[in-house]
Amino acid sequence: MTKTLRTALCLLTLTAAASVAGSASADAPPAATSDPEVARLLKEGHSLKWNAVPAGASERHGHGEVLIGASSDRVRQVVTNFSGYKDLMPDKFNNARIVAKEGSSTDVYMQIPMKGALLRSLSVWQVLRFGPTREIAPGVQQLEGTFVRGNNVKNGHLLFTWKAVNANTTLLKVDILITPGLPATQSMIDEELRDAARQAVDAVHDRAQGNTQTVTQI
Repeated sequence: MTKTLRTALCLLTLTAAASVAGSASADAPPAATSDPEVARLLKEGHSLKWNAVPAGASERHGHGEVLIGASSDRVRQVVTNFSGYKDLMPDKFNNARIVAKEGSSTDVYMQIPMKGALLRSLSVWQVLRFGPTREIAPGVQQLEGTFVRGNNVKNGHLLFTWKAVNANTTLLKVDILITPGLPATQSMIDEELRDAARQAVDAVHDRAQGNTQTVTQI
């Protein structure tokens, strides 16, 4: 075998190896989809909702999740804009406004519209106290609002949890509790809470992204 032929065969082998490696890299799923929570949302193609008891809680909350095409910092800006809550969920937290602020704590008043002709005249509201955001794991942050007082509300809780998937994608979770001081079945409460949780994640999604487009790939 001549030197020229050996050189040609060597170059051909290297080219083929590079082609195979490049094809494997292109076919491999993005590293972010190894996260089962991210993979589930990508597969479903929309926000999700259900009822669950969050860690450290004792009552069933509404739970919502969504992928947002925005940075973690941008999501943080939206969820900590307390004066904007009235626009995020107008049919759940109407007329929301800051009523007190001391140190790192912020008290937010939220009026809760009631459904049904007999209930609309009732005054139903709560005040939740929010502390500063906290990092609970690398890249994972939380903002929590705990119940201070209310009218026709026995307990309330609002928990935002978000984690950076990459520089431009964030996974947001919301857990929400409103325990009415009025007679209601658990099934009715569960339905209202999971609807509220999904509405919350969708509203933050739209505000943070600046549009309603669904994140379909990372």
